[in-house]
Amino acid sequence: MGLVTVEDRDSGSGGRTVCNISDGSTDLVLSPLTASSSASIYRLTTARSLDRERAARLSVTVSCHDGGRPPLSTEEKFSVIVLDQNDHAPRFLQSGGYSVNVRENGSVPQMPILKVKAVDADEGPNADVWYSLSDTPAARYTANYIIISG
Repeated sequence: MGLVTVEDRDSGSGGRTVCNISDGSTDLVLSPLTASSSASIYRLTTARSLDRERAARLSVTVSCHDGGRPPLSTEEKFSVIVLDQNDHAPRFLQSGGYSVNVRENGSVPQMPILKVKAVDADEGPNADVWYSLSDTPAARYTANYIIISG
């Protein structure tokens, strides 16, 4: 996911650094890749699959200290934006289906008789909901009388 490089211009053990996640974050992992006398490189990765609907943004604090006497330290905060995937199906707001009674010869032509709405927990274009009716003679007849709100 990302690389973190930390440098220390001191020589010897004072120039060697050790870094870790210091805020208790369990969604991200910091692993050492390489270390030299003046720089260390760490890889910041995810500990598990992320879910944008659970957390759209993650914050992590990385703390580093050197091997000098006394040891010197620094910390930096990082933000990770979790991008959306189309991983949630739309759902109708009314559970159990929709039903409407219409009197025979009693309705005004072209008047809506039913309103339905569905939502999707995803974001952006992944949250767009498209509606269609079954391709049956009854559906073709009633299509003009149903309000679909988004």
